Amino acid sequence: MMEILHLVYNKPDVIYKKMALTVDQLATAQVKLGYSVHVWEMGNSPYEELQQRPYKIRHFHVKSYVWATTGEINEAIRQLKKNTIVHMHGGFVPLFFTFAFHLNKRNIPFVYTPHGTYNKSNIQASGISKKMYFKMFENSLMQWCAALHFEGPSEKSLIDDPEITNDKKVRYIPNGLSNESSLPAARFNEFEEPVFAWFGKPEINNGGLDILVQGFAEYKQKYSGKGVLWMVGEGDQKKQLYALVTQLGIQNHVFFKGNVIGLRKFELLNKVNVFLRPSRFEYDPSIVLEAASAWVPSIVSRETNMGEYIEEFDAGIVLDQNTPHHLAKAIAKSASELENYDWEQKRKNAHRMVTEKFQWSNIAKEHIKVYERALASL
Repeated sequence: MMEILHLVYNKPDVIYKKMALTVDQLATAQVKLGYSVHVWEMGNSPYEELQQRPYKIRHFHVKSYVWATTGEINEAIRQLKKNTIVHMHGGFVPLFFTFAFHLNKRNIPFVYTPHGTYNKSNIQASGISKKMYFKMFENSLMQWCAALHFEGPSEKSLIDDPEITNDKKVRYIPNGLSNESSLPAARFNEFEEPVFAWFGKPEINNGGLDILVQGFAEYKQKYSGKGVLWMVGEGDQKKQLYALVTQLGIQNHVFFKGNVIGLRKFELLNKVNVFLRPSRFEYDPSIVLEAASAWVPSIVSRETNMGEYIEEFDAGIVLDQNTPHHLAKAIAKSASELENYDWEQKRKNAHRMVTEKFQWSNIAKEHIKVYERALASL
């Protein structure tokens, strides 16, 4: 039976912390399926989230942004069994390039998951060094890997090599709903007006929060729409966002709330009618899944990588274009459906979508199929 090795790199970055939680969920689900699963983490210190888990874990101490594998890592690679499949998690890690080189020498296949680090807007805005790194080293990793795993189609936008992006190599598998999410029973909205909501760290450009508040302002002004907007979360750009809301004259209809976690988050979600996510780039759409688990449909951009699932299950609305005008139209449509109770079916569909499509047990099985194909191709 094959052995599964997940490789993660410890960076002091929110993206990599979320990635570690994703690896934990996937590895745990694969252990429950009966597989031998190992996680190797590399960095200055271990991830707390990966300790005392059901899989076997090993920490390798390496400095940040190091290229060369240590003697300890090289010896560990030499001891890998021939029926091992390696799953690398996270992009722009120089150490992975050297690691992959050693795997190729031993003819051990690996699956590569960038985990949303292929952010086209950020890379285009970055310096020449990051662009060159992508062209030289990320492209090499994508060519060497047995399978390239994306969480959604928008991540492929940076890659123009058909040899890399062909259907045989690329696999689209979403992440699941966190097992730690404690879901109270859904209840009906307690407010006279519909509640539209956004949760997360306020990042105006990536999160499309300018699109969000401008679209909501157009909905209020052009459609004379009922409803309030909740902005839930904390971050450095919150003041800037509040200033934009004031400038648009909708401050009496927009309510800013602090961070919420655990049961408190789901208590708030249970009071929401429509969840809004017009992201320009999405690192982690798990909040859309959490909303759906609380029976809340979403209006999303394609860039969330949730569009095809929302359409498949009729679990909300997908924006034709990610603009304030199209968002205002979508909000107006959802408000109309709320009034005539058509939205009730979307609520049921949203919950069904999470139950059928985003359980980690099913997602783990999809990854197992990818691993088996990679080993069979040797």
